[in-house]
Amino acid sequence: MFCPKCGSQVAAEAPYCPVCGMPQSPGAPPNSPLGAPMMVVPRPQIRSEKANATKWLGQGWDLVKSDLPTFAIHAILYAVVAGAVPFILQGPMMLGLQYSLMRRMFVGKSEVGDVFKGFNYFVPAMVAGILYSLFSSIGFALWHRLRALSDSRVLRRGRAAVSVPADSR
Repeated sequence: MFCPKCGSQVAAEAPYCPVCGMPQSPGAPPNSPLGAPMMVVPRPQIRSEKANATKWLGQGWDLVKSDLPTFAIHAILYAVVAGAVPFILQGPMMLGLQYSLMRRMFVGKSEVGDVFKGFNYFVPAMVAGILYSLFSSIGFALWHRLRALSDSRVLRRGRAAVSVPADSR
């Protein structure tokens, strides 16, 4: 039997997890056939608090900092593999990074090989990666074009304001 909170192995008759102390209920669902702990995701509660991106980014960085060597290796593997064939392998590698982060959050540990778990869903992940790249490219091109238009208007206004009258020459 596995603890639903930390994923540690717990004896079937143990009332509490020896690692995290979470009470073990006797009516818990059986473990998966592969022997891995089942992920228990609590139903989210609807709250009326405002979005706090700074807090969330800080929590994400704390998650990465807690296992920095593993995530540094993930980043290097992502750059090498996704850089080899950018549009095809980018999606599965991105999914693997997300899988690794989720595993770190829910199970408490992440392994270097987790970054390749995205290849288990190759076609959907590849399509998502291609769409992500396509929309990012379109957004960048539009931003660049709007910025160029804005700069040309500022330059035109600037020349008109600085122009020297003909009689002062």
